Amino acid sequence: MDDARENELARALDSPDPGVVLEAAHAIRHEWDRAVLRALAEVGGRLQKRLPEMEFDGALRANRTHVETALKRIRLAMTDRCLCAAYLTEDLYNPEREAEAGRVRLLEFIVVPEEYTTRSRCECMACGDIFTVEEREYHYSWWIWQRVATRKKG
Repeated sequence: MDDARENELARALDSPDPGVVLEAAHAIRHEWDRAVLRALAEVGGRLQKRLPEMEFDGALRANRTHVETALKRIRLAMTDRCLCAAYLTEDLYNPEREAEAGRVRLLEFIVVPEEYTTRSRCECMACGDIFTVEEREYHYSWWIWQRVATRKKG
């Protein structure tokens, strides 16, 4: 467990400053250390109670959704499910970036020029589950992840 990381994120989530909380939420979205995420459960519960009173900006997407996603990720870490389950409910996980970070392996990557998008097949490096991923775009890119095969590694 990374105590320094855990303490930094806990202080940020407890901050009254929505900008500091939002920055921590973005970091939590990419945190794969289950021990760090589990250690944030108590502060996450406090934040959940304060959330309705906090003001978050956001032009194309309400920034509050990023904080809610971080709280969901903390709750997911409290279960035995692989953290890749977050891919199914969060649309900002770019499969190329997830592969670069070593969280998934790109099995297939297809550029669809006529649609200006991509389609991918990925394998979770932690549990072996296979996903198809379709890129979408409006004012920003987003991705739809669907689990197509479940394999328990180990």
